[in-house]
Amino acid sequence: MNLSSHQFLKQNLVDTVRRVLAETGLDPQYLELEITETMTMDVSRAIPILNELSELGVQISIVKQWGEMKE
Repeated sequence: MNLSSHQFLKQNLVDTVRRVLAETGLDPQYLELEITETMTMDVSRAIPILNELSELGVQISIVKQWGEMKE
């Protein structure tokens, strides 16, 4: 699932992901969130979000731009 910059930086992103996983019963390992490199530029905000999502077991992919995986 692609996340926009706005969605990624929302304060309740992790809570929303946690809630949706609980409501759907989806195993977190099967949810992959894609973000662009530019979304990680604000390191002080990005790192805690990425850590929390990782702790949930969600997969994170960082792409250069949509449709192009980072190597």
